Amino acid sequence: MSIYGEVYPLPQGKTLSYITMPSVGNMKLFSVSTDNPGPLPPAPAAQSIASAVNNVAVSDDSNPGAGDFDGSGNSYSAGALAKYGITAGGKVTVDGAQLTFPSQSPGTANAVASQGQTLSVDGSGHKITLLTAANNGDILGFLRVNYTDGSSEQFPIEVADWYSSNPAPGGSLVATTVWNQRPGNNTPHTVGLYGLTVDTGASNGKTIASITLPSDGRLKVFSAAVH
Repeated sequence: MSIYGEVYPLPQGKTLSYITMPSVGNMKLFSVSTDNPGPLPPAPAAQSIASAVNNVAVSDDSNPGAGDFDGSGNSYSAGALAKYGITAGGKVTVDGAQLTFPSQSPGTANAVASQGQTLSVDGSGHKITLLTAANNGDILGFLRVNYTDGSSEQFPIEVADWYSSNPAPGGSLVATTVWNQRPGNNTPHTVGLYGLTVDTGASNGKTIASITLPSDGRLKVFSAAVH
C-alpha cells in the first residue's frame, strides 16, 4: 500500500486562503501546507522533437513486431491512424492547434518517451498543445514551460493511459484505434491518442521558447506547438 504527495503551483501574486476538497469519498487527505520555493534552475538546452524521438510508438500493419509503445511490444497501427488523417509528417488538428506528426516511418523511433528532455516548440501565443498518451497507468506530473527571458514556470498535467481510450480531465480524444499487437498476442484492444492543452495565462507577455517534460518514460509525446 502507498501514500502519495502532490504539489500544485499557485498563480503568481496570489495568496492561498483555503482549499475545497472534491466530492469523492475515496480520496483521503492527511495534511496540507504551502511553501515558497526559489526559482527553477536554468533549463537545459532544447532539442527538436524530431531529434529527441526514442520510442517506436507506431508500426506498420505488415510488421507489428517492430513497434513497442508500451514496453510490452504493442504499438499504434499506422493504417488505423491514417483513417483519422494522421500520417508521418502530416498535419493534425488538436484542440484547435495545428501540430505536425513525426515524419519518421512506422516501425522506427517516432515518439518521445518522457525522460526530462527539453524540447523546442514552434508557434507563438500563451497555450501549449501536446499530442500524447501514456502507458501502464495515467501520468500525473509537471510540464515546465521555459521563456525566452530565461525564466520558467511549472504546470500540473495529467495524461491518460492509452489502454483506456478515455482522456484525462482537461484532455481530448484525438483518435481511438485497435492497436498493433506484439507477435503471439491475440487480444485485440482499442487504444487512444490524446490532446492536452496547457494555458500559461499569457505569463505577462513572455514568449515561450521550450518545454521540459516530466521524468517518466511511460509518457509519450508525438508533437507540441504554441498557439
